[in-house]
Amino acid sequence: FKKRVEDLALLDEDNMRKIQALMIYFFKNKPMPRIESIQKYVVRCSVNDIGEVFKHVSRCSYNPNISKINMQRCNFSGQQVFYCSMYSDTDLASTSMTCLVETAWEHIEDKDLVRSYFTLSRWGVKRPLHLWVLPFSEDSISKNRDFQRISERMENEIRSRFSNPEDMLEPLRYMSEVFCQRVNKKNFYKLSSAFYNSLLFFNKIKDLGIDGLIYPSSNTEGAGLNVVLSKNLIDESVIECEC
Repeated sequence: FKKRVEDLALLDEDNMRKIQALMIYFFKNKPMPRIESIQKYVVRCSVNDIGEVFKHVSRCSYNPNISKINMQRCNFSGQQVFYCSMYSDTDLASTSMTCLVETAWEHIEDKDLVRSYFTLSRWGVKRPLHLWVLPFSEDSISKNRDFQRISERMENEIRSRFSNPEDMLEPLRYMSEVFCQRVNKKNFYKLSSAFYNSLLFFNKIKDLGIDGLIYPSSNTEGAGLNVVLSKNLIDESVIECEC
């Protein structure tokens, strides 16, 4: 499985649906850890255009212009999602720093830029969020106590429920590491976005009621906690901008 999807990701052709189909087939009988989050807010970072001052809450929300949405960690090109960061128990990355670095990294790497401006926004959460979680990256376990606790609990549960627990755990460890990759992002974005969309497929056909995914922040070397949420949470005012 690993070789097949990574070989497909190396190709320049548009084969995202093929990668997603492989993900669905491979993970259809695998467990996917989930938690209920009672965090009261999430934080989002948005890029200002040159000279732009944000004047409307909608400017901090998900991108309304589908034609300008490129493939990223969890979304296909043209797919609207809501990226944010959530408080986590770590000494190495604050909530605001996590989402700022995740959003700003490509601009930091652009040596032609003198400065860039970003807007941080805090969004209140009106109900507990039901989230998948990928806590098994070695980097995130070593740097984030939330990921450490969740991974230990989930691993114990999988070992108690399945006769071949390593067959269930190894794919989850692999995908956790995929989400942590900072090099060859173009290729690994194909894998991570196809994986997230395969979860959305399961969510729809099984009516799971999941709101999104928690995954480790690659640009904080696994210390921070990133979240991708359905845009419907914004449209339905489950999450609203506070400041």
